Amino acid sequence: MNKIPKQLLFLFSFILFAVFVWYFNSILIYLVIAWILSLIGEPVMNFFEKLRYKKFYVPRFLSAALTIISFYLVLIFFLMIFVPLVVKEARFFTNYNIEDITYFIEGPLENLDDFLKTNKIKEEGSPTSIEFLESEIRGFLNFQNVNKVLTQLIDIIGGFFVALFSVTFILFFFLKDRDFFFNMILMFTPSEYEGRVANILKKVKLLLVRYFVGIIIQISMITMLISGGLYFVGVENPLFIGLLAGIWNIVPYLGPLIGATIGVILGLSGFVEKGAIEINYYILIFQLLSVFAIVQILDNILFQPVIFSNSVKAHPMEIFLVLLIAATLAGIVGMILAIPTYTILRVISKEFFSEFKVIKKITRHL
Repeated sequence: MNKIPKQLLFLFSFILFAVFVWYFNSILIYLVIAWILSLIGEPVMNFFEKLRYKKFYVPRFLSAALTIISFYLVLIFFLMIFVPLVVKEARFFTNYNIEDITYFIEGPLENLDDFLKTNKIKEEGSPTSIEFLESEIRGFLNFQNVNKVLTQLIDIIGGFFVALFSVTFILFFFLKDRDFFFNMILMFTPSEYEGRVANILKKVKLLLVRYFVGIIIQISMITMLISGGLYFVGVENPLFIGLLAGIWNIVPYLGPLIGATIGVILGLSGFVEKGAIEINYYILIFQLLSVFAIVQILDNILFQPVIFSNSVKAHPMEIFLVLLIAATLAGIVGMILAIPTYTILRVISKEFFSEFKVIKKITRHL
């Protein structure tokens, strides 16, 4: 008789949680973002709390406020540097003659057309690649599309400020009360499991702090290396392109390709803007791709093994398989969330299902 009420209570709790996630998903997202930022801000909090002068010290609430201010200062710094660059690139693509842009890549596209026709992949009389590209660019840059983008941009900005205030407010309390987020979880945990759940939360926090700090280091290293390489090639705004590539690199496997593609396009546009039409674009494209390729090799050999394998204590093959599964289930978002989610599941499995051989195997280093 006792089992039925427990099962019903569990089912009822699960339904309530599912309803909350469905109807209040934005609140849940704010909570998760604030929690992740609190993990990243933990080393900063520790730094401020260690500042002492005789009997004077920094109270925890002030350390939390200073940590949030530090986040905002970093955000403002990047906005001051990169917003003007984004505006400049946007003006270039909207004001520059489409024919001048396409002329720069006309040679390779004509070679592509010849190859497709020779191999009977493309029919005679069909639009050339250059005509198709010009049509697509005109369609993207027409007034209606720009109007639509501006309207969407206003909505996004409004939602962004609501999210910014919400996350900041929640983050303050997550930083001020170190275990606030964990206590929220423990409130819904049955008494007999509180000790084990508390142990899980402690391990998860340690591993994820290492992981997110490692991600920041990885982004910084990739940004610096790509920016340096592009600077020597002579590309305009190398820091902006390097940061874009570093941020896209968060997405495993697919991200570096997207970052490199954007980087090459922006790099080429800079030379077109300067009027360097006569430059050997074959060599230029090779140089740009070489920069991204070399940095990616360094990332795969040096950065990723240290960050992923050591921070979350998982074998590289495990991580690869997890990323493939996540990509199949949820695409790019799944790939971004795969490693933190897998880390949490491994810790939970070790605590509750350690008697199974497969669980022992994948959690032996935790």
